[in-house]
Amino acid sequence: MIPAYFRLLAAGLLLSACQTAGPAAQTGASPTTPPAPLRNTRWVLRQLGSEAVTVPAEGREADLLLRTEDTRVQGNAGCNRFSGTYEQPTPEQVRFSKLLSTKMACPALDTETRFMGALGQISYFRIVGDTLRLYAGPPAETAPLLRLEAVYTR
Repeated sequence: MIPAYFRLLAAGLLLSACQTAGPAAQTGASPTTPPAPLRNTRWVLRQLGSEAVTVPAEGREADLLLRTEDTRVQGNAGCNRFSGTYEQPTPEQVRFSKLLSTKMACPALDTETRFMGALGQISYFRIVGDTLRLYAGPPAETAPLLRLEAVYTR
């Protein structure tokens, strides 16, 4: 005959082994990603206006990084590197100025030219999770000019 505490232990193990999903899946709640910080995050360009951005075979991903310590912005526009300054006059605004770029000859400059032009028009931003949207005017009144995603490196 098996002692009662062994039967209880076996029953508990069997019941716990049958559980297939954690509490979030059972209640219908979905985990949310907290907003990535605007500064000191590598933001990679995913959409320019209404068009998805693809990386050309001979190019790099367009990205930008806003540094905290000296309000400098730096990045890659696809072929050429750029840097400059930014200001954040209010918590929902950001403006880029004095953007300087290398001038290498690149086979596909259309996306790069449009990306750099859009950066010069930016006044507002909104971050939801790992997505940064940059706007020329207030987000409630304008469509985003750029959509970027946070990329984390180890």
